Amino acid sequence: MEKVVDVNFNIITGIFYSQHTLDVDHDSVTEEVINSRKYPDMHPSSTKHRGKHFEEKDVHHTFYEDTNLYDMTARKLLRPIQNIVDNMFGKNMLICNEMWGHIVYPGDQTTIHNHSSPTVPEPGLSFAYYPHVLEKGGNIHFITQVNGQNCNREHKVNKGDLLMFSKDILHYTPRNGSDEIRATVSGNFVFTGEFLQVLQEDEKKQNPYWYYQGISI
Repeated sequence: MEKVVDVNFNIITGIFYSQHTLDVDHDSVTEEVINSRKYPDMHPSSTKHRGKHFEEKDVHHTFYEDTNLYDMTARKLLRPIQNIVDNMFGKNMLICNEMWGHIVYPGDQTTIHNHSSPTVPEPGLSFAYYPHVLEKGGNIHFITQVNGQNCNREHKVNKGDLLMFSKDILHYTPRNGSDEIRATVSGNFVFTGEFLQVLQEDEKKQNPYWYYQGISI
């Protein structure tokens, strides 16, 4: 008998994002993400997914708010996030190819963007994890179009939220209206060849992936 996975899907318009809860020490993750910006050499960090846009004050670059995670932080998060993905799609179907921290200072915001990349054109899924929630810190907003009109869906974030969504969907967070640093973690999953084959053979669109994408590939 196939295992039934309880997933809380939330509709945007015609496509969905899913909401999960990570069982990790959220407070320590928050501290580590913030410290990775303040003290990048405090702990080893071998995954350099983001450049030095903050240090170089490249404020208009989409990676300006991003920071490379400590290895211990990435290890702490990778297994529980991968377990969620494996429970939904099966093992060895989607692989996390990058993960980074996101730092937003009081008064700053995250501009509209998606996680598509010309260097990784294949379809995939993205995630955003919220280890803490600040009063007036700002929620995440997803943007899609219906009949040529933009539709904005706001998700009220909770501590421990892990949101998964198509890497192509536009999203942003408004200004951080609190007096504290807002710290989150984001990343991307790529499809294995085995999973692409599964989708190509899924004529009835029964795989959970279609909730995120809404179209065939």
